[in-house]
Formats: sequence, C-alpha cells, structure tokens
Amino acid sequence: MSHSESPEVPLNPEQAAAVFHEGGPLLVLAPAGSGKTRVVIERLLSLISRSGEGGERFFVATFTRKAAGELVERISRKIPGTRLPWVGTFHSLSARLLRRFSKEAGLSPDFTIFDSGDQKALVREIMKRHRITDEDLNPQDALRQIGRWKNARQRPGPDLSRRLFGTNRWFATCYEEYEKGLEASRALDYDDLLLRLVALLGGSPEVAGALREQFHHILVDEYQDTNPLQEELIRLLSRNRTNVTVVGDDDQSIYQFRGADIAHIRSFGEHYPGARRVLLSRNYRSTPTIVSAASAVIARNGKRYEKEVQAVRGTGVPVFMKELSSEEEEAEYVCHRVREWTKTGGRYGDSAVLFRTHAQAIPLEKAFSLAGIPFYRKGGGGFFEGREVKDLLAYLRVMANPFDRVSLSRILNVPARGLGEKAQETLRRLGEDLPGASAPEILERLALEQRRGGTLPDLAALLSEGISRAHGLELPRTLLEEVLLRTDYRGWVVQASHDPEERERRLEAVSELLRMTGEFSPAPGEDRTPLSAFLEDIALAQQEPGMADDGGRVALMTIHQSKGLEFDQVFVVGLEDQILPIRGKSPTDVEEERRLFYVAMTRARLRLHISWCQTRRMYGRTHSHPPSPFLRDIPRDLVEGDLPSAVRSDRETARAASRPWEIRRSGTAPSGASGFRPKASERTQAPPRVPVREESARREPERVRARRPEWIGRKVRHPRFGEGEVLDAFSPDPDLEVVIRFSDGASRTLLARVANLTILEG
Repeated sequence: MSHSESPEVPLNPEQAAAVFHEGGPLLVLAPAGSGKTRVVIERLLSLISRSGEGGERFFVATFTRKAAGELVERISRKIPGTRLPWVGTFHSLSARLLRRFSKEAGLSPDFTIFDSGDQKALVREIMKRHRITDEDLNPQDALRQIGRWKNARQRPGPDLSRRLFGTNRWFATCYEEYEKGLEASRALDYDDLLLRLVALLGGSPEVAGALREQFHHILVDEYQDTNPLQEELIRLLSRNRTNVTVVGDDDQSIYQFRGADIAHIRSFGEHYPGARRVLLSRNYRSTPTIVSAASAVIARNGKRYEKEVQAVRGTGVPVFMKELSSEEEEAEYVCHRVREWTKTGGRYGDSAVLFRTHAQAIPLEKAFSLAGIPFYRKGGGGFFEGREVKDLLAYLRVMANPFDRVSLSRILNVPARGLGEKAQETLRRLGEDLPGASAPEILERLALEQRRGGTLPDLAALLSEGISRAHGLELPRTLLEEVLLRTDYRGWVVQASHDPEERERRLEAVSELLRMTGEFSPAPGEDRTPLSAFLEDIALAQQEPGMADDGGRVALMTIHQSKGLEFDQVFVVGLEDQILPIRGKSPTDVEEERRLFYVAMTRARLRLHISWCQTRRMYGRTHSHPPSPFLRDIPRDLVEGDLPSAVRSDRETARAASRPWEIRRSGTAPSGASGFRPKASERTQAPPRVPVREESARREPERVRARRPEWIGRKVRHPRFGEGEVLDAFSPDPDLEVVIRFSDGASRTLLARVANLTILEG
C-alpha cells in the first residue's frame, strides 16, 4: 500500500478538496502514484455519509474487478454492514442490470455470456458450414470486425453485405449467422452487454427513469479509458448530469485499440457544465528522478491538461539507460541487473520487465530460464484456456442455460462417447429445427436418430438433473463434483494423456477448478442462481488484464498489462523507433505511444532501467531501428549510462563508432554496472550507430535494400494463400521480400526464404 493510501496519513489539501466536494459534477485528475485509490474510497464514503442512504443508491464503475473488490472491502471495514451491490466493472454492472430488466430487454434472465473461446467456437462452426478452414481465415479476424461493427452500432443484414466486397463481404455473412447463433444459445458476447443496456435505456423511458431515481450518485474510475458506449451509459443514468464524479488521467489513456476515447476526459466540462476540476499534484510512489523524467516525456504531448507533479519520496538514483547490440544481449543484461538487485537485498518479485509487444518476451524468457531466475509471464488466456477447464465449464454452462448450443456441442463427445462429425452435424441441424428445445430434449432426439442407447441418454439425464439442481440454487462445487463422478472425467484424462507430465498438469487443472468453485460464495441478496453468478464472474474475469504475482518471481509483461501495478525496480526494454513508438497513420497514434511509455516509467518506485538494441530479430526478420525519439525527451542530468546517438557529444559519437561494445556513460555508474560486458564472441557483431569516415573500413558492409526486377511478374503458389503474381521484390538475399497479389485479390508481403513458394512460370 502506498503512503497516500494509508488511512493513518491525513488527506493532503488536493485530496481533501476532491473527497469533500459538495455538489455538481467533479473531475479528479489523478496522475500516476497520486493516491487515486484512496480518494475514490474516501469520496464514496463521504457521499454515503452525507446522503444518509445505503450503498444501494450508488453506481460505481471501476476498470477491473480487483479494484471493485478492494473498494467494497475497504468501505465495508469502515461502515460495517454496508451493501454496495452496484460497484463493479462496466460489463459486470451491465450484465446485472440486463438480468434485472431482462423482460424489457427481450432477453432470457439466464442468458449466457460467451467468452472469447465460445465466440471462436461459434465462428469456427460458421466457417465449417461455408467450408472455410483456419488456414483460409483466422477466426479472430472475423471477431475483430464483428466487434468493430457492433461498437459502431452497425446491425447485420443484406444492406451491410451489399456494400462490401471480398473477405469483408464474408465477414458480414458471418456476422449475420453469428448473431443468429447467439440468439439460439440465448447468449450475449461482451460487446452486447453494453449495447443492449444502452439500447434499453435509450428506448425505455420507464427503465431509465427508475434507474435515475435509484442512483443517488455515479462515480467512475479510470475515466480516460471509457469508450463511447460507456460514456453514453453514464449520461443516460445521471440525473440532470450533475451527480457525477469521474477520476482519471488523460496522460494514462492507452486503450484506444479497445475503443477508449481520450476526448471524454478532455471534454468533461463541456458535457457537464459547471464541473469542478481538482488536480492531485503529489506523487507518493516514485523518486523525484523518475517523476521528473516521466513528466518531461509526457509534456511533449499536445492537448493535455497541464500538470505540475511533485514527488514526496526522498532523492533517488538516476534513470539508467543502456544500449545493447541485440535482443539476446539485452535479455542477458536484464538478468545481470536483477541478480545484482537480489545481492543487495532486493526480492525477485520487486522487479518487472515491461515491453511493447508479446514477441519481445521470447528472448527474455530464454535468458531467465538459463540464468535460473524465477519469473512469470503475463499474457494469453492462461488457466481458462486449458482444454479440461473449457470442457468442465461447458458442462456447467449447459446446466445454467439449457439452450447454450455451443457448450452442448463441446461436451457431446467429451469424455469420448464414440460420436463423430456426423453426430455433430445432426446436433447442429436439430438445434436449428428445434429452437425452443433444451439440451436434454435435443440429446434424446439425437439418440433416436443415431439409434444409440447408453451414452446419450446418460448425458441427457446428467444435464437434466443438473439443470434442475442449478435452478434450485445448488452450489457450483456440488454440480462440478457430480459431473466428474458421472462422466469419470479424471479417468478419461488419465487414459488420454500418455505423457506423465501432461497428465499431471491436466489433473491439477481439474483440481484447481474444483477449488475455485468451492471458494465461490454468492453475494448477499444475489438475484442470480449461484451457478449463473459463478459463470458470469469467470467469463468477465477473462476480459481483464492479469493481476500481479505473489512476489516470488520477476514479472514479464506488456506495458498494457502493467497498468495499475507498481514495482521497486522496472526495466523498460525495446526503446527503438517502430517498436516504441509503433508508428500509426496519425500523429495522435504517436501521442498514445508516448502515453504508453509514460505509464511504463511510472510503474517504478525506486529504480528505472531503459534499454534499446542496435539490431533486433522479431517475427523471423532482423531489424535495425534507431533509438526511440522518446529517449531524447529525458533530461540528460537525470540519466546515467548510455545516451541515444542523437544526443551524444561529438567525442562520445567518435568513441561509440570505434568501440561499440563499451558502456558509454554520462555520469558515474551505479555500483556493479561496469561488471557487465557482452560475450567476447558478440563484441564486434553490431555496426556502430553513427558511422565515422575513418572507421568505415572496420564496419560490416551495410545491407542495401534494392529492387529485384527479375522477380516481377512471376506466377507463384503459396501453400495457404494459393496462386498469385509477384508485383514487386526487394533484396538483399537471403531476406528477399516479395509482394504478391493472390487470387482472392489481397496483396501480401512475404519473406521468400520462409514462405515455401512454388514458382509456376516466369
């Protein structure tokens, strides 16, 4: 817990101004480390106390479920017995309101929320009907386009298809069938939760009026990350737009790819006239050096709220910057510094390594493994992506929602019941022919058509009993134990897993899911069945970034995943142009990349390390990008170690050219820094960053990108994309790049030596 969040420390004047603001809309600007969490909690406590009403009258939207849980726990400790049923993420609150007003929204109260795995399964089923394989099309591409259409409120149908061509036209067809699949399964996806609620409030004055009367005040955390639907929901719920408090920081808006719109926090005063603005100007997290360096970087962005932030901590060490020859050397360097940290009393869990893209994690994982340094990698679906977890959750989903066709299809032959593709096709047809039939009813019909006794009637009986018990408020653990017993799922795992390690891992996953169901307890006054509440929590949890580890391992994660976390020591790696920043089409894209770097820097409490490479291999290609332009924004008097070439003195530049492997310093290095050197075999591999004429003979020959006209016009075949014609080609060998227009009309740039091309003519 940071100094600012300790209940023993009095609120500073800015925090007090935000907490005790009397009336009217309020914008609290909360830079990194300024005690935001405490202000949100104290503000809500103050509102509850002044209103004289219970917590049921407050709608509080947080960015993560963890933040919501922490808020509820702290307020419950201060005001025992307080109920806060409307504290949660936008998606969880929307799901709750849709169940409450399911009749008005035209939904089943027991609707299922499809997670990303369910969504992919539904798209794959549609692709199969159209004889499209994963090699032809990535299901995730279709889902991304469907999500864009949904958030733009573009409904599927013939009008959409007629306006499109090629792959996009098929996406429109997929969208139409996807929506029908959701409807048949009585399910919603994540985007639907907000879409349906906003549509309900906008189209039903009675429901909107009832909720405006209910919610005495609306409080939104991380307001800079709201998307247009979330912002519209706030407006629909607020009474005369005066009972709103929003907390956030425009400098930490980094989720544009999810639809977040920074304009919401920038234009808050326009949409909420008379709004008061309070700036929390004290940083309790980081040293003055880190705060000054991060502030200098973010100050280069335009159209932002100006902020003067002061660090409360004592003086700290300079920011250490390091240039390496390659990503392998960079990874070894990070390992070296982590070992130094632990020798001086630091813990592994106090360090984190942050990077822009997932691909950058590979050399780091290898280096940490070889060095024997414990680490964990955040990313992917993790536990919930495991086959056994998906299988068992599918059983529970059908018990909670007997019309979930996707989950029923998954468990039809799990464990193995001797049912093949023909049975799956029959199941799909029956689902279409009998839209009002429950899972047990469909299975009974399938048994008659397949002329099978035994297995299918047994599955139908298990599900029928489970559905009855789930609606009778049976706890999830009891239902899961029944599934495991009646299907002998563990025995099937043992038989199906020939590798002992795999078998152990899968059985451990089953045990972990059992533990999770056993620990789950419904909230008091819950208006859902325990099973529905458990499954909803699981589905919504998969949408959020993972949380921090228990402290025993170094964290490796993308900068996006680090949001909301803090560490004593942080390494930000890969500070090269085209990696951080990744340059988009608009100047605002670079501004978001700058905000991303600012977020990374401000995760550090005590020590901040920044590194970049002269060459880096990613996605099968070797790149040589200059240092990130963001590095030039950090004042030199705050830095030790290497400097990017653009800000070196002439003497430093000449020395860098002649002796590229040496550490070049702008000041005195921290203890132990000079002990690291690249391997002897690597010291002369990297060309100098800035060439010097008299040293040119010592450098490796540069690789020149030149056109290869002899390739243009050739007909080729690719094993996945089919036949095509080469439109353009560039050297040097062996990394020949070819631009090919394929028969589907799409042009793709491929690396010839790995593309497995067959030359047909020319």
